[in-house]
Amino acid sequence: MKAYAPLLIIAAVLAAFIVLDIAAPLLRPFGSVLGLDGSPGIIDHPEIWSGMDSVSKTAYWLGDFFCHQDESRTFILNGNEMPICIRDVALITSVTFGLILAAKFWDLSSGMDRRMTLVCVLLVLITPIEWALEGALNLDVPALRIIVSIPTGIAGAFIVSTVINSSTLSISDGGRV
Repeated sequence: MKAYAPLLIIAAVLAAFIVLDIAAPLLRPFGSVLGLDGSPGIIDHPEIWSGMDSVSKTAYWLGDFFCHQDESRTFILNGNEMPICIRDVALITSVTFGLILAAKFWDLSSGMDRRMTLVCVLLVLITPIEWALEGALNLDVPALRIIVSIPTGIAGAFIVSTVINSSTLSISDGGRV
């Protein structure tokens, strides 16, 4: 398997997840999915998802489990909330894009030097820092969530690419690094 194949597989899964999250509100009657809230790691609204078509049910169930689904922090399509929040949409989309960039243009055999690793780690940290500041200062700035999430997602994708590449290289050369 080529070194970039796992990156493209992960990118395809993430892209499918985003397409599912865009399709779900478009498949629902206008204004039928609003006012959601909840906590990540918990299925808060199984009664709502049970009556949906399989595509919408899957998207909203996954969104319910992985995201807080706060209406004020979520894109509205067709008068319905998307299954995941603005930050998650931006992060997943930018990770997908970053994995494709890494697979297409990055010499995966070279990996990242220390400076590039430090830059990527710092970029990954700006989203949790922004999240903490937003909570501490009681701010609600959707555009900032998107702007901050893009470099975080791309840098995270580069880190994942390096980890996958080092694993792929060590397997392909019999464990020698």
